[in-house]
Amino acid sequence: MWATTAAAILVAVTVASATGVAMAAATVGFRLRMAGVVLSQFDVTKQPNDTSQPNPGLDRVARAVNLFASVGVPSDKRDFVAVIHGPATPSVLTDEQYEKRFGQNNPNTRLIAALHDADVTSHVCGQAHRAWL
Repeated sequence: MWATTAAAILVAVTVASATGVAMAAATVGFRLRMAGVVLSQFDVTKQPNDTSQPNPGLDRVARAVNLFASVGVPSDKRDFVAVIHGPATPSVLTDEQYEKRFGQNNPNTRLIAALHDADVTSHVCGQAHRAWL
């Protein structure tokens, strides 16, 4: 059942991507592996204008996790990866580092922890990260 629903979500995301709908903050790609695992990579590339708000790209990752979980795709059948780079890099700074730059705690801290708890793998561009330290 979940594989059919996941395939329907895949089609919906593909159509939305092709028409440019809701793809401003992150590029999303889903694939179903032969073993029935949903593979997804999210490119998080933008920082919100208001640095007190969570990054919409990271929020999009969380919504995808919740969507697949809500239709019964078990966590061992989801392989989600968030790739954070470019202007989005400050989203993954520690609260201390973020406060030095923006004068407040990082609004993404809880969201990043929740994504980690949901077994989402994250990769941060090393060059971009070094530029923000």
